[in-house]
Amino acid sequence: MVELYGKTLSRRQLAERSGQLSQFAGVRLMTLGDGVERGIRMLEFRTGSGLRFTVLVDRALDIADCDFKGQAIGWHSPSGFRHPGLHEYEGEGGLAWARSFSGLLVTCGLDHILGREDVPADSYNYPGRKTVLHSLHGRVGTIPARLTGYGERWDGDRCVLWAEGIVQQSAVFGEDLHLIRRIEADVGGNEIRLSDHVVNHGFNRTPHMYFYHVNV
Repeated sequence: MVELYGKTLSRRQLAERSGQLSQFAGVRLMTLGDGVERGIRMLEFRTGSGLRFTVLVDRALDIADCDFKGQAIGWHSPSGFRHPGLHEYEGEGGLAWARSFSGLLVTCGLDHILGREDVPADSYNYPGRKTVLHSLHGRVGTIPARLTGYGERWDGDRCVLWAEGIVQQSAVFGEDLHLIRRIEADVGGNEIRLSDHVVNHGFNRTPHMYFYHVNV
């Protein structure tokens, strides 16, 4: 059953009160169109309970805006939700991450989450490469996802809003790590569920670090 506006409603009762579910809740795909955010695909989730949040498809399916009953939860930095095409991974001595850092959830990894660091290239299958430069908190947060699906799914009288995609961090002779991310929220609910799986598609053991940078 769905809890909306203080009432418990079945799927049929909800349909009797609207032409479409989107009147109350849903997931909508849009594209930002101005400034450093121009071109970023974004999913907007509305559960109908007052919970609204956005997911940046082109930034690792991270959570950007979040508010509940009109009160902001997700933190916005001065850098905004910068398009990943503007990001210079090795810029500013490995600290350029700070120019793309904003939102409720910023994912760090997939092979590094620490500060700027030069490490031996032991995991690279290329004799000419001796070291690997890791910038602050790694690469994954500025990699666009391949959006594999999104929408609403009914299971009896329960409706789940969902989105899923794959973020691929890969290099020739280097790592081939895939982050499979699914985000869910119930219609009428007030929680966000995040499910992540990281798969090594390469043929060698690969360093793996992972970190959720949550900002409120």
